[in-house]
Amino acid sequence: MLCFDQILFAPVFLISVLALTKLSLGKDIESIKKSFVKDYRDMLVGNLSVWPLVQFINFTYVPLQFRVLFGNTIAIFWNAYVSRIGSRKCQTELQGNSVIV
Repeated sequence: MLCFDQILFAPVFLISVLALTKLSLGKDIESIKKSFVKDYRDMLVGNLSVWPLVQFINFTYVPLQFRVLFGNTIAIFWNAYVSRIGSRKCQTELQGNSVIV
């Protein structure tokens, strides 16, 4: 089930989250396209770095009554990461500024 989630569901879900986050911030389609490859790659690598290990620990070591709590605790930090990636400005928007997120 974890393989199904990581191979099929996660890539589609991350595309949706990234596009909808940028649209809700008022970005136009062209600016979304410019930053999409880097942002999507960062989110996908982060996803594959975090969730397989979290799920392995959750299903192997965490008692049944604490599994939801454990997963949701990790999800708080994951959602903060996804929000940061989704809301960062692309390089072209930052020309002239010295701060790059």
